[in-house]
Amino acid sequence: MRKLLFITDLFPDEVNPVAGIFVKQQVDELSKRYKVKVIATTSYHPAQYQASVHPEANYEVLYVNSPVNKVSFFLSVFDYFRDVIPGIRQTIKDWKPDMIHVHDCRHVPELFCLRNELDRNRIKTYLTLHNIKSHPRLIKNPYSRILYKVTMFKSFSNWTHVFTVNPKIKQDLLSYLDEEKITVIGNGIPAFLPAESNLKNDLKSKMRPGSYKILSVGNLVQEKGFDFLIEAVKMLNLDNHDIQLVILGGGPMKDHLKQLILDNHLESDIALIPRQPNEIVRNLYPLFDAFVLPSYSESFGIVYLEAMYACIPVIGVQGQGIDGAIVDGINGLLMKPKDVDDLIGKITYLKQSPEKAKEIAIAGEKTVKENYMLPKIIDKIEQIYEMKEIE
Repeated sequence: MRKLLFITDLFPDEVNPVAGIFVKQQVDELSKRYKVKVIATTSYHPAQYQASVHPEANYEVLYVNSPVNKVSFFLSVFDYFRDVIPGIRQTIKDWKPDMIHVHDCRHVPELFCLRNELDRNRIKTYLTLHNIKSHPRLIKNPYSRILYKVTMFKSFSNWTHVFTVNPKIKQDLLSYLDEEKITVIGNGIPAFLPAESNLKNDLKSKMRPGSYKILSVGNLVQEKGFDFLIEAVKMLNLDNHDIQLVILGGGPMKDHLKQLILDNHLESDIALIPRQPNEIVRNLYPLFDAFVLPSYSESFGIVYLEAMYACIPVIGVQGQGIDGAIVDGINGLLMKPKDVDDLIGKITYLKQSPEKAKEIAIAGEKTVKENYMLPKIIDKIEQIYEMKEIE
């Protein structure tokens, strides 16, 4: 069995046990096919550099904390070289992996530093990329834009193969890699076993008979659009639609969203629940009539797949990563970005067209089962691994 070193900045840990759970699920599946070792980097403040080893069922995880430079984010390159690279270098030397797969690390500092180190070894290297948040077109400062542009080529060239979760990211990469070295593969979800929980039973007891029940799951950040969803529920209930919404997640927008709910007297209509383990969340979907996440900055969105798998209709956003997996009106609905009126219209359509909503939900479940189950996604990754190894 060949050795696979997996390097990621998205992996559950003691501080955030649900972050990057989909990455852990991929590693769990890969560990059935390869000998796996994981190096997981974090950047918590105000913690200083620290490293610790945690055993999983089939593999070992080395956590390395390297805080972002407080003076300049770009200067974090030097901190990463100091804190993280030595451990990677030693692991490669001692463990001698056959392949290295880097998952979703940022362009700066991670990918720039990693590419410099990985080029020292004659090892096949693979990258899974969820976004390019440090793309020069996204950088406002003109001097910073030049620095990021200079480092982009080093960061994204010379990979054996790159997997992206949507076609837009692939287009961004074509300046640095040949097209045949890039595969759009999406994300996948594992099957799951039904499980009862106190939260599930508590939600059941609080649901109003006859209300239209909506679930939304995600990090509580501005880009997820939860404020638009709250506004939509307010307007729908003013129009006597009797909507109940549960928002499940944690993040910096929590206090703002709580206040928004209070200011609009929506306490009986909207519940804000802290983030939960994935196995609990997965078993909540069937309690609801629809899943809605109006995120206008989404690379893919695993939660849409989870809801579709649970056979409830979903509403996503046009032009985001899930657009393509969701075909509007066929296996889900797509709203215009940041458009409350369009969101209200989509929710109203599902509520008032139960037969069509059921048809959409069944098509969504079929889409996920045929294309986005985790073993099938890992099969595709393995095919690329094997193809490149044979060459």
